[in-house]
Amino acid sequence: MQTQELSTYGRIIDEIAMQIDITEEMYTKAEKKYNELGHYLEQSLKYPLSIYPQGSFMLGTVIKPYRNGKDADYDIDLVCEFSSKSETSILPEKLKKDVGYVLQNNDEYQPFLDKEGRRCWTLNFAGFHMDCLPCVPFTSYDKKISLTHTDDFKNYEWKRSNPKEFGEWFKLRQAVIYKEIETAQKQKIYEGNQRVYDSIDAVPDRRVKTPLQKAIQILKRHRDVYFANKINEKYKPISMVITVLAATLYEQEADSYFALKNIIEEMGRYEEVFKSSIHRSSAKNEKLITFDGNKWRISNPVAQEENFAERWHEDNHARAKAFFEWTSDLKHNFLQELESQDLKVIQKCLGQRLCWSIGEEKLISLGFSNNTGSYSESLPPIREVVITNPIKPYLQY
Repeated sequence: MQTQELSTYGRIIDEIAMQIDITEEMYTKAEKKYNELGHYLEQSLKYPLSIYPQGSFMLGTVIKPYRNGKDADYDIDLVCEFSSKSETSILPEKLKKDVGYVLQNNDEYQPFLDKEGRRCWTLNFAGFHMDCLPCVPFTSYDKKISLTHTDDFKNYEWKRSNPKEFGEWFKLRQAVIYKEIETAQKQKIYEGNQRVYDSIDAVPDRRVKTPLQKAIQILKRHRDVYFANKINEKYKPISMVITVLAATLYEQEADSYFALKNIIEEMGRYEEVFKSSIHRSSAKNEKLITFDGNKWRISNPVAQEENFAERWHEDNHARAKAFFEWTSDLKHNFLQELESQDLKVIQKCLGQRLCWSIGEEKLISLGFSNNTGSYSESLPPIREVVITNPIKPYLQY
């Protein structure tokens, strides 16, 4: 049995996560845009097409990115899966060029089209960037895809991934707590949006946010602020690395702060992998991050051939070094400062580490005293959430 008490720090995390999340208006706008894009590509190329989100847009962990010292546009990752094609019926270069050609020759999309990326075509719309990933089914009997990829020498090849099954895995990792909070969250959303929703049942599942999702949002925000304008900014951890590690290490905490704290502390243990001559760590999931003396590996839990750390060995392990530098700052600076009972220390921490300004009045409303910095005893009792038989991490080696 695992018991977690909802904390004052948890309220702060919830508040920040809500503020940096994608707005409902922007979500609806992006959804409309990508459905229109899919229809246009299908009509233009005459290939049956399925277009759907992957990454943070699918997982509910979207944040407003922080770049060049300010908030930037949202990033929306899309899979454009051409169901009638396969690796044997079309070359990756042709599929990639076909998609690029129709976008370049369309008056609506051409002004927003960026240069060709390693895997995607990017459309820079007002308010969000939309990455369009051309791909084909890997086989006719599973959910894996073969996506177009360009290496450093401009050679095109197929790479494997499995965004749909990854979404199912991620959902499973938070299934217990989702069931605990679903009704209460939907009730609250419905009461505040009765002009939008006819009933509680009309509130979509994606509006319910779990502590895992909020923890990931905070981690990504901290990463963006921490590496902003640093020499090693281009080596900062990619979102999929953060997501896989956080979801695997999540232990069904009911409080967002306890979830975040546990994830940060466990990620911090992996620095031993890099420092130790025998490349072992004391982390619970010892093989989640591995290093064989040359190459690093963080496997996709539903597609083991996909390695999210495949470039960590490049430039003298620059990405690995950036990751461990970041997790050290999370553990030794961010956590310690945020756990202070001093309002001014907390305010400075949130301002410097997350670029999020909060006044004393707001902190007091979240449960802090205005004179001692301690929890306010005048607040009503905090409900305890009891979870029995929490699910274990999916990743087992």
